Amino acid sequence: MGYMRHLASQHGTKKQLHVDSCGLHAHFLGSAPDQRMQSVAHRRGVFFDHRAQLFETAFFDLFQAIFGVTKEVVSHLRLLAHNEDSRAKVYLASDFSRQFRGLDIPDPYYLGDWGFEENWEMIEDCCLGIYEFFIMRSRSK
Repeated sequence: MGYMRHLASQHGTKKQLHVDSCGLHAHFLGSAPDQRMQSVAHRRGVFFDHRAQLFETAFFDLFQAIFGVTKEVVSHLRLLAHNEDSRAKVYLASDFSRQFRGLDIPDPYYLGDWGFEENWEMIEDCCLGIYEFFIMRSRSK
């Protein structure tokens, strides 16, 4: 989420884009992102101002697209969808990636510092693809 907001700021599309991030479980509810992820982001000029929150089914009506980071999350989100239109809004984030298409973005928590670096590379690539598909394409119309 932080990188997607960063992209929108860089390209002057911040007002066009509402980006949010949530989880499916309350375990980290209210927590800031892992400090190791914040460090990786800070080194790239990206800063987080977000706290963990739960996904709400009302988001299906509020957002054009909803992205899951793993196939399991995507499957769970589609089960929560209240109709076919809502299910069609759910995507695997890496489906928009150039380098990591179709792969799960792993939870780097137990992978050490290098895991957060590798995770960030995937996140950047996925976000660039998502941004190009949803924002740049709509601007060229």
